[in-house]
Amino acid sequence: MVKAGLRVGLGLDGISINDDDDMIQEMRVCFLLHRLNALDVAAPCLTAREIFKMATDTNAHLIGYGQDLGRLEPGRKADMVLLDYESMCQPYTEPSIDPVETLLYRGAGRNIHTVIVDGKILVADGRMMSFDEEAISTRLAAAAAQPLSTAEKEKALMTEALKKHLMHYYRGWTERIAVRPFYIANSRTGS
Repeated sequence: MVKAGLRVGLGLDGISINDDDDMIQEMRVCFLLHRLNALDVAAPCLTAREIFKMATDTNAHLIGYGQDLGRLEPGRKADMVLLDYESMCQPYTEPSIDPVETLLYRGAGRNIHTVIVDGKILVADGRMMSFDEEAISTRLAAAAAQPLSTAEKEKALMTEALKKHLMHYYRGWTERIAVRPFYIANSRTGS
């Protein structure tokens, strides 16, 4: 799609994939999935910078905020995440490696030092400034430890019943599709 000239964004729609809402990790997954399944290291694939742009500038345009967000430029909102680059590079990273590649290969949400939204610091030294994380975590843990309600138990039973049907429906799916040009996780073809 990128080669065809389409604007392709990259984002998160919830915690259903891996429960951590870590955009850096999602960029990494995209980066690794789009590398060719070949031994040719010079084969064309999306670069770290292309994926970073998809997650920042392109996303801002796709959601209608391209004039305000997505880049650090005069006249745009001061929305930024400052990372502890040294912690990403531990124990060692070759200094000649592009910092964006280092971010996609080694970065994670734990490397976030400061978050600024519209010029206001929301996270400093990795800690939320607007609320007490420990107090909220304690309350959340206490609420989560409560027994399931009758309605929650019913939903869990329905989910299990639905799961059996979904597994039956998709059984053998990977044998019925052509996995070209790559492999199952990112094939462009199927039936």
